Amino acid sequence: MAAAEFSGKRAQFYTWQMIKDLKVATSCPIIAPSVWDYEDVEKVYELGASAISFGSVGLLYSWRPTQFVKQWMKKKGGK
Repeated sequence: MAAAEFSGKRAQFYTWQMIKDLKVATSCPIIAPSVWDYEDVEKVYELGASAISFGSVGLLYSWRPTQFVKQWMKKKGGK
């Protein structure tokens, strides 16, 4: 399987487990990968992420990262 075939939503199970493991193992900030939907934003913060990396989703759907951030800020009162 090529690397391009194993990213994004298909990789979430593994990358999100890594967020949980890192949260326990270190006090360093964790930047979450594999965010494709707004619900993913909430999920990775629940898992312990400090920030989000918008990777390929920004290439395929250039408006999504901005849309997610605006939605998050509105929901969380600008934080």
